[in-house]
Amino acid sequence: MGFSYHHYLGESIYRSKAGKQKVLDLYDQKLAELKIEHQSKKVSTLFGETHVLILGPKDAPPLFLLHPRNVINPLALSLFKPLLKKYRIYAPDLIGHPGKSSEKRLRPKSDKYGKWLTEVMDKLKVSEANFVGASIGGLALLQLAGFSPDRILKAILVNPPGIVKVPRSTLIFRLWLPYFLYSFIPTQKNLLKAIGPHFTEEPTQEWLEALGIIYKNVKIGLEAPSTVSKSDLQSFKAETLLFASEKDTLYSIEELTKRAKDIIPNLSTIEILMKAKHMPSEKDFKLINERIISFLKS
Repeated sequence: MGFSYHHYLGESIYRSKAGKQKVLDLYDQKLAELKIEHQSKKVSTLFGETHVLILGPKDAPPLFLLHPRNVINPLALSLFKPLLKKYRIYAPDLIGHPGKSSEKRLRPKSDKYGKWLTEVMDKLKVSEANFVGASIGGLALLQLAGFSPDRILKAILVNPPGIVKVPRSTLIFRLWLPYFLYSFIPTQKNLLKAIGPHFTEEPTQEWLEALGIIYKNVKIGLEAPSTVSKSDLQSFKAETLLFASEKDTLYSIEELTKRAKDIIPNLSTIEILMKAKHMPSEKDFKLINERIISFLKS
């Protein structure tokens, strides 16, 4: 699970047409492996066409699931599989990220994710919903909380950027350089250097193969996401649950929890994932899903 960095507006996010097709083939493969009935819908927005996966019981409460960067939607859905039986899931492919939405990149130092999500909800005719945002999906959720706070019933954030600033040295040495090394010399060793430090447990072969395809064929940008201000969220009143990894490779857990309490008005609970890194373990995700279900019931 990584951050979103601005590359070059107007360019494809993929290194080649063949590379794009490999990522889309991976998307379809992982979606089929979920073995869950779904709808695939495309809606037009001012920011470009948006692809949305719709799953779960039609009469269940609506829940938007916003995926991490470099983790295509079907992979993210596999992490939150227990939610798919209890909620009507709307899972948009984040615009400007690997998937089937427009490749137009949104500047992370803006509120455009919030504007985009508002328009997606309008087009889907969903007036309000619960939200889960993981990693960069959490930043998108925070921007929605600033732009259209009344559209969110309850909010769940999992290791989101946007609360605290990540040191540039951390970005360079823990994200950018390992990524570029693998993208130009795509060996298993370099892939592990790129993703291994962010995983709580050693990545499974399935994740290695999937992220290997994505990292090899998708460009990364170089602009770090901005932090959300207290004033941005002053009108946001939805009850919020935050999951934060104790040993996240990108920020200080102490700094994150302190600022989250300051800027998020109705932050009901902070769940510290002990010994976890940016990508929590399978055991962690079992806890996360159980806690989300309990939180949404209350």
